[in-house]
Amino acid sequence: ELLESLGRQIGMALENIRLFEETRVLSLHDPLTGLANRRHLEIAYSNLQARTSRSQQPFGLILLDIDHFKRFNDTYGHPEGDQLLIRVAEQLRQCLRSTDLAVRFGGEEFMLLVADSQTEQLFALADRIRNLLQQDLAITASFGLACYQADETLSQMTERADEALYRAKHAGRNRVMLAQEEVIG
Repeated sequence: ELLESLGRQIGMALENIRLFEETRVLSLHDPLTGLANRRHLEIAYSNLQARTSRSQQPFGLILLDIDHFKRFNDTYGHPEGDQLLIRVAEQLRQCLRSTDLAVRFGGEEFMLLVADSQTEQLFALADRIRNLLQQDLAITASFGLACYQADETLSQMTERADEALYRAKHAGRNRVMLAQEEVIG
């Protein structure tokens, strides 16, 4: 009886550990795509910001939005729209290094937090993803990017990337635009 009781207690403890880990993962990831969510983004951003202040290693942020996603949903239905989001997430995961973070930012918007990268590398990555999405998934996306500036908050950096994304949309979509103060070269 003692061994049975001990076995049940160990079993319950292991189940509690499993449930705790599952809850932790769910609290940091988007349930549809499995990408990081905003909570995870905030943690990662703080870590990169602290690392940058110590080591002066640059990092950047890429914001991307699937072009005409509403039209896609209206044409093919929401289940197909969800499948498209999942496929985009898979493409993003394949393009990033383990030090980078892909986030489902909202709806059909995704954010990439890219470590150890300057404007040239960010632009090349965004353009590579743009081409892959067009070739592999037959969709287009617009991109805005920004490089970290000293003491910049996540909100400020996101706002700069979002402004660049807005310009990309208004310039005809399916393109990569830099935040106003970013230059290549």
